[in-house]
This record gives sequence, C-alpha cells and structure tokens, in this order.
Amino acid sequence: MALADTMAAFVADLSLDTIPSSILDSARDRVLDAVSTAVGGHDMPVTKAILATVAAGGDAGGSTVLPTGGTAAPRDAALVNGTAVHSLLFEDYNAPSGDHPGAAVVPAALAAAESGTALRGRPGTVGDLLVAVVAGYEIQVRLGFMSGKRIWLRGFRTTPVVGAVAASAASASAFGLSAQRTAVALSMGANLSSGFLEGFGHGTMEPYIHGGIAAQNGLLAGWMGYGGVEAASPTFEGGSGWFSVFGDGDLARETFPDDWALPTVIAKTYPAAGGKTNMMESAAAVFEQGVDPSQIDHVLVREPAEVHAFPGGDNTGPFENMYEAQDSTQFLVAAGLLGRPLTSLATMRNFNDPEVLELAQRISSVGEEGRYATGTAVATIEVTLRDGSTIVSERDNPAAHAPSIATMSAKVRELADRTWSAERIEKVIGLIVGDPQTPITELSSALQGV
Repeated sequence: MALADTMAAFVADLSLDTIPSSILDSARDRVLDAVSTAVGGHDMPVTKAILATVAAGGDAGGSTVLPTGGTAAPRDAALVNGTAVHSLLFEDYNAPSGDHPGAAVVPAALAAAESGTALRGRPGTVGDLLVAVVAGYEIQVRLGFMSGKRIWLRGFRTTPVVGAVAASAASASAFGLSAQRTAVALSMGANLSSGFLEGFGHGTMEPYIHGGIAAQNGLLAGWMGYGGVEAASPTFEGGSGWFSVFGDGDLARETFPDDWALPTVIAKTYPAAGGKTNMMESAAAVFEQGVDPSQIDHVLVREPAEVHAFPGGDNTGPFENMYEAQDSTQFLVAAGLLGRPLTSLATMRNFNDPEVLELAQRISSVGEEGRYATGTAVATIEVTLRDGSTIVSERDNPAAHAPSIATMSAKVRELADRTWSAERIEKVIGLIVGDPQTPITELSSALQGV
C-alpha cells in the first residue's frame, strides 16, 4: 500500500470514539496554545502585513480571523491565523524535525470545521475541530520523524514542507472525506509543499508566514480531494516524489509509525527558536548560581551542528528586529547569563539591550556532531571567569515543556489579556475544553467576541 493510502486510512478512521481521551486533551491544549499566540501576535508587523494582504484581495467570508476577531474567506483566515500563531516565535515545537505543527494544523482545522458544512453534510462541532487537529498533528509529527532533519539540511523549512501535508490531513478530516479522497488531499498537499530557511538569516518575515501558507494550502488540498482531483499513488515514496525531493535518507520511507505522536510536541517555555531552549536554560542555571556577569571573561557554547548551521543562529548583533535576537545564540545566552526573564516577550522586544549586546560580543559558539541524535538539541555552556576559573553548565529538562490544558489555559489568559475581556477568555477556554458536541458556531462566536 502506498504511504498516501496508509496515512489516509489512518486519518479517515479517526473519530471521537477512536481517539483516546488523553489524546483529545492534547488536541485541546494544542488549540489553546495556537489561540494564545495568534491573539497575542495581533500587533506584530508580520501579522499586520498579512492582514493588509488579505484586505487587498477584497474577499469576504465567515471564517474566524483570530488576531482581530473578524472574519474572512476560509483560505484567507487560515493564512492570517497561521501567520499570527507563528508571529511571536512562541508557538509549539516538534524537536525531531524542528517544525511548528500548530501554525499549520490548527488554522486549517478551524477554517475547515467552520466552513465545511456542505462537504460534511451537517453543521460542524468542536469535536470536528479536535479530531482534525489530531489528524494533522499525527501526520506532521510522524512525517517529521520519517524525514527527520534532512529537509532543513537541504535548505527547505520543515514547517511549510511537512505542514502543508498535515494541514491537508486536518482539512480532509474536518470535511469528512473518505479514505480514497483523503489520499488525494494528502498527495496534493505534498505537491503544495515549499518554503526556505533563507529568511532566518536576515530577520525578514517569510519564515513566520510559512505556517499560514501551509494552512492555506492544506485547505486547498482538502477541497481538491473533495472536488475529484486525481493524484499519483506513490506521491511520497516515488523516485521523484516528496521524500526524494525533500528528505530522502536513512529514516525516509520507513514504515509509518504506530505510536501516538501528538503528546511528543512541546509547548515553548521561551519565545525563541526551539533549538535554543536547552542553551537558554543552561545559561540561566549559571546566573542562578550567583555568578556575577561582570566577571565573565568569555563564553563558549557547544551546540548541535544542525542548530549552529541554522541561518541567523550565530549572530552577535546588533539586531534590526526581535526576530534576529530570538534566533541568535549569543543574544539568548547573554540574556540568560544576565538573569533577564527568558519567558518574557519584553526581553525579546528589547533586542538592543546594551548590557546583553555587550556580553554577546564575548560569546562564541561551535557546532558539534551527534548532539541532535536524540531529537533534543542539548548544548553545553562553558563560562570562563576573569580569575581563570571555568563553569560548565548543561541543563536539559524536557518535562518542563510538556503542555497541559491547565498551562495552556494560563497562556491564553496571559497573551490575550491585552485585547480580550476576562469573560471572553474564560468562555473560549470553556468551549475548547468542554463538550465536543458543542456546535462550532458557538466557539466561532466566542473567538470573534460576539
């Protein structure tokens, strides 16, 4: 059986009855996480630019636009929402393939659940949204495992490359497509995969639009599946197919994994590049020991070769914008060594903090092979003090980043506080975590502040 057929059968079989309650809860916390960052990123320049892009098209529609509470055509809403989810670099993270499923999957699932009444033959429910989210995440994380880091070693970005397929799965699920038509949707999503790493080296906007592009393309692929488009069966494993183009190698083309993958996705504790989490924690651990930053002579960061080679990652500043700082080893380690609150967006927005920039000049980094083997980007910080003594720090605590409904509800409260009333926040949380048979229109109204 072709991989598209195997994945499609899996997606088509998903329902509220076949998904374990713990996995549905993981879907709930993923929706909460995406809502928090989309609303929190309402005023980011990239979000405003994509809102203006959509307005220039002039299309109206009834799908929710999370950062504004307005509505737009489904594909436009998915584009805006996926961009907004990614706009703070505070979205979720899949370590083995370095991608951000929530930015692609949740916006596609929401737009499809809201707009798919005619395709499903019935009104949508919150349960349709949750099942679609499970479908998208399971495809994204499993394909990410199968293709691994090879996608981004070729200069492609895993978020839009894998995300377009995952968003197709979410859309096909929410539309209620058969396994046969879902296979077509997945194959067309594969044909719509693209996106490059180059923008990270310049602090420009395209990496943060990638999630929106993937979500938008996933909706299109779902409609193609419904509409009767035909696609090659071996789209993924064929000699000129998706794996060969994007990620052929040792892990590619292996058997589609069986274990539930959604719970392996982490929620970022820090609004920064996901591969930098461990080194930030390691730097903060040095500060917690009472080390006086003024006594630091120089710092060496030993990080995974793959993280070191990532565009924009080895950068001492000064920085033109927040995105450059969020991707910089030197900025993030310096901020941690100085005791800056790493969980705070204010630290990242103050990207030209003079003390951080001064210390960043004394920080160098090297990439070492083998540190990424387990999928956790473990880094070691070596701090040499002016008296010649050295402090070595390596902190790795993945359990601290495991999301839950409680922690993600708190994140919604924190990031939506500037724009939503407390009553609205609690209503949205209650609908997402409550009865899955609730009509999706009730959630849409709450998200729109109606």
